[in-house]
Amino acid sequence: MVTMNITFDNPTILPALEKLITNLKGVKNVTISNDNVTETPNAPTRAAIKELRAGKGIHCKNVDDLF
Repeated sequence: MVTMNITFDNPTILPALEKLITNLKGVKNVTISNDNVTETPNAPTRAAIKELRAGKGIHCKNVDDLF
């Protein structure tokens, strides 16, 4: 068995691509997965990210210093 992974930026072509691949001779299964889905962080998380990128936050020398 051979597996092919295809990555593309335009999700609108997915139905046509799926139909095309499914109709090819010898294709047994077409599985669609979207592993790159990312959720937009909520406001507190965005604020925390901004704070850390600005160099603010806790700085520890080691794990013992953290605790």
